[in-house]
Amino acid sequence: MKSKTTLLYLFSLLSLTALGQVGIRTIQPTADLEIVSNPTPGADNYNGVIIPKVSALPVTGDATFPKAAQAGLILYLDTTDTTKGIYMFDGTQYVKLEAGALAGAFFNTGTTTIATTTTANVQRTGNLSLGSSLNSGRLNLEILNSELVSNAPEIGLRIANANKTTAAGTSTYGILTENTSSSGVKFGIRNVVTSAGNGNKTGIDSEVTPSSTNNAVTIGTQSNINNVPSGASGAIVYGFSNFMGSLNGGSTSIGYNTKSGFGDIVSQTNYGLYSEVGRSTSRGTKYGVYSKALNTGTENAYSGYFVGNKFAIRNQNESTGYDLTVDTGTAGQVLTSNGDQTTSWKNANANGFKTNIRTISGGTALSTDHTLIINGDISIPDAVTSNAGQIYIIALGINSNNRVITAIGGDFRYPGDANAFSTYGLNNNGNGTRGITIQSNGTDWYIIDVLRN
Repeated sequence: MKSKTTLLYLFSLLSLTALGQVGIRTIQPTADLEIVSNPTPGADNYNGVIIPKVSALPVTGDATFPKAAQAGLILYLDTTDTTKGIYMFDGTQYVKLEAGALAGAFFNTGTTTIATTTTANVQRTGNLSLGSSLNSGRLNLEILNSELVSNAPEIGLRIANANKTTAAGTSTYGILTENTSSSGVKFGIRNVVTSAGNGNKTGIDSEVTPSSTNNAVTIGTQSNINNVPSGASGAIVYGFSNFMGSLNGGSTSIGYNTKSGFGDIVSQTNYGLYSEVGRSTSRGTKYGVYSKALNTGTENAYSGYFVGNKFAIRNQNESTGYDLTVDTGTAGQVLTSNGDQTTSWKNANANGFKTNIRTISGGTALSTDHTLIINGDISIPDAVTSNAGQIYIIALGINSNNRVITAIGGDFRYPGDANAFSTYGLNNNGNGTRGITIQSNGTDWYIIDVLRN
């Protein structure tokens, strides 16, 4: 009890002005105040100093809030939460004195100054691992199989970007990767999903919800290949390359190398697959779709299989072409066009054989003509290669007589005759010729049939 009284007495002297150094349990203090520990403090006696305890720190405006001159003042905040601890007044505010820490693990970006705030942009030069000691990458995240199910998160990495900028031309990214390495095989993203487990497996699942307030384009997956060198001889460039390994020969699984699906979008144009290659000034062979399906030959291998109620083919400008029928047709029918971009199956001999027939009084026969009823002199085009196979049946019209047919190329010819001639006359006289049938071999018009009186 005596020691406690003596200590209390000595501390009370501290409130007095002291011009020298003060020592407790020493008569030779080496500092303004030096306390020497008691080697045998006894029961319920402890070495050390207990500073004033408060249940709440003074705040600015309180009469007890210190001034700048009191910088260095210390208090112990005695609470039941994590704010408990020793606080020092730095001249403007109370700062909690935390446990000593090692040298900083992060620097302020672009400096070697240790980052001390939670809002600073920071950097480090080593690899960072979360969840385990895995350090094969710059940033490593691992959820161990040994972790309790109740504690292990289901998501390895989650990024939420709620940037609300509306500035024109501004892009936001959930993930932006740049691979600028100069050698070796390069990947922008490589994703590996193992066979473990019996659940469904997806390599990449992309979900995009279109805006309901404007006409912005919405793309589920977009891949761009830029600036292919013109001198890169033999280079192979794939906008999209997908490979599916072999399924077990006895497997009943269905394999889709690429599968595209669409829900019901009312009153809108939908594309399961939209492919556009090159432009009007492009060079080289182009394939909008190139498909190859191979197998042993004992089973079906479809290079293309289409299901729908239309199948269309158009020219490069989409100005002409056909909508091909998707009906099966019947045995012996032939595919015909109505001349207005629509095709259908027709019986080859339905309603007899029909072809073009036209009555003319002059001019030159057309490539679309077949049977001509003439009431005047006419001409036949030159029997050039483009006319090879063309057949004309030419006959006199009603009350027509003495009409001349002129071959512009001077190339009428009887079979077996070496001489060609340029005109042929039709008349209804006693033994006259009322009609002829001619066909071009690409050089001459052969007279293959004659109708006489």
